[in-house]
Amino acid sequence: QFNPTKTGVNNMSYIFYNCTSLESINLGKFTTGNYYINLSYAFYNCYLITTINFQSSSNFGVHNMSCMCYNCTYLSTINLTKFTTGNNYIDLSYAFYNCYSLTIIQFNPTKTGVNNMSYIFYNCNSLKSINLEKFITGNYYIDLSYAFYNCNEIETINFTLNNTSFGVDKIDYMFYNCSKLIKISFKSFKIETSNYLNMSYLFYNCQSLTKFDMLDNYLNISEVIQMFYDCFNLEQLIFYPYTIYSNITLSKMFYNCKRLQNITFNLGNSYFYPNDMHLFFYNCISLENLNLHKFDTSFLPNISYLLYNKTKLITFNITSSNFSNDLITDMRGIFQNCESLVTLDLTNFYTPNVTIMWDMFKGCSKLQNLTIPNFDTSKVIDMQSMFSGCKNLSSLDLSHFNTTNVQYMNEMFFNCENLRELNMLNLISDSLSSMYRMFYNCKSLEYLNIFNLTEDVQSITEMFEGSSNNFTICIKDEENIPNIYNSIYDKITRDCSSNCYDIGNERNSTQNNKSCCTLYEYNNTCYNKCPSKTKIQDSTNICKYFNCTSPLYYNYKQNNCTDDIQGYYQNDTNERTIDKCHEDCKTCESGPNDYSTNCLICKNDSLYVYLGNCLESCRYGYFNDSNGIKKCLCHKEKCKECTEKSLKHDLCISCNEEDDYYEKSDDNINISNFTNCYKEPEGYY
Repeated sequence: QFNPTKTGVNNMSYIFYNCTSLESINLGKFTTGNYYINLSYAFYNCYLITTINFQSSSNFGVHNMSCMCYNCTYLSTINLTKFTTGNNYIDLSYAFYNCYSLTIIQFNPTKTGVNNMSYIFYNCNSLKSINLEKFITGNYYIDLSYAFYNCNEIETINFTLNNTSFGVDKIDYMFYNCSKLIKISFKSFKIETSNYLNMSYLFYNCQSLTKFDMLDNYLNISEVIQMFYDCFNLEQLIFYPYTIYSNITLSKMFYNCKRLQNITFNLGNSYFYPNDMHLFFYNCISLENLNLHKFDTSFLPNISYLLYNKTKLITFNITSSNFSNDLITDMRGIFQNCESLVTLDLTNFYTPNVTIMWDMFKGCSKLQNLTIPNFDTSKVIDMQSMFSGCKNLSSLDLSHFNTTNVQYMNEMFFNCENLRELNMLNLISDSLSSMYRMFYNCKSLEYLNIFNLTEDVQSITEMFEGSSNNFTICIKDEENIPNIYNSIYDKITRDCSSNCYDIGNERNSTQNNKSCCTLYEYNNTCYNKCPSKTKIQDSTNICKYFNCTSPLYYNYKQNNCTDDIQGYYQNDTNERTIDKCHEDCKTCESGPNDYSTNCLICKNDSLYVYLGNCLESCRYGYFNDSNGIKKCLCHKEKCKECTEKSLKHDLCISCNEEDDYYEKSDDNINISNFTNCYKEPEGYY
């Protein structure tokens, strides 16, 4: 309790600093006379205080209020109507930081001069409205960063309505998580033009914001990262002319703005110069119109997921040559799930250093017209799901694609159910490791040109699963790609050879397309050569079926009947067909592949047979079978020597002493010369 009449003060900084048990205080008789006093940190960390009475009969002069009520977590109301700043411009930074019970605050109804408001109401998440109409900045450009951070109950904020502009220097995070803020105007804001303004996270999670009047005066902006992130109800935005956007970060700027329909960039002679557009319009599902011709991407390395997820854009044209550079490396998912997109012209996309294109057009289910004539894919390593789900694409000419460095094409055309023609003339498999489900459910496929694919690929599981059973393929030599060729053999009605390439890789429109290839006929169907188990009749181009009877066999590779089966195995007993063994095998039996490695006898007599493979040595010994073939059959670690018969009984001839296996007496063993081997168990000697 202070003097009930009057107490004159000229400094109150830190006066009640850390008075953590103080609950209330009456300063109604404090006067400052002609002084403007320092109140910085005055009630710092007085977290139990609920009311502070400054209702003096005269004005209360102040010149500093920074951190005045910092962490006064129980403070609910404060009346500062008698506070006057005179000709001063005071520091209000952190003044009510973390006052999360504050619901009412009143300022001088005439004038309050300020020079800093950063963090002033940080985390005041019970404050519903505030009137700052009488705040002025004079010649100052003040810091407003984090000013209303996490004020998630605040609905209205009124800035100056007089003729004096409100000078600002920093505004990043200013309204972060003000989830109930409905509208805000920056029309009265005056920006320091010599500085670069950071607007990152300005309206982050302002879910109720429907309208924002953007600045229309000259300024430089440096960052707008996640500026409107999660502004669910924002419907339109206008960026005015004379605003300079230099080397600006735009990542997640409109992330999840679900109701945003139109964005107008009225930039006059100015341009956006972004250095990052990652997730720029992510999940803007109502976006109907977009023109980016004022975007110069000279500094841009990343545009991944640019328009990700279900926009209403029907067309998207980049007509400006400025939307390209040699810095962009990541284009993953830039149009992913743009389900309304029908036409897409990317003629001016310049991609010489792009390495990632996965999911680029994935889920563009209505896309019919795609123009990408100048794509440079020479450095791309990943094309997974690039066109997956493009259900309305009917033809694609990717003959200019350079795939020398591509490693992954998994599900590249997955579920392109209306794709009829695909030209991938220059598909090269030098680095390619996986084509898993590449053409899965391409059930309308009629023509596929992969002429320059000359090496097989490791993973081709379900590559053509669900695809058309009646299409033409253009390849150079199926023997170089046996895995791929055998996976589609039953689906091919015509196998175009190099003659297809010689006429420019174009399908011929003549009857039955017979002039495309050198054709042979079998069952009224045209083929590049006679199909398996058929041969050419003399002086005709008609193929007839082979009937190889004993002792002859049908040879797939040579397409004839033969009795020479050395180096071959019988892969179909009923049809008496043979196919070539692995190059290491002298004889073999049917295995998991059409070119089996399941050797019975090795071509090189010095090698040992083990599990169908030919090895230079056996780890656990060997024996000669009844035919004198050296076989590594001691694959049981405990055996040093064994035979086929001993292994059938899980026994050995002798034990592998090097790995500490010992013979154990066992009365149950009644097979002559065989023994059981164990590692020395506890309780034995």
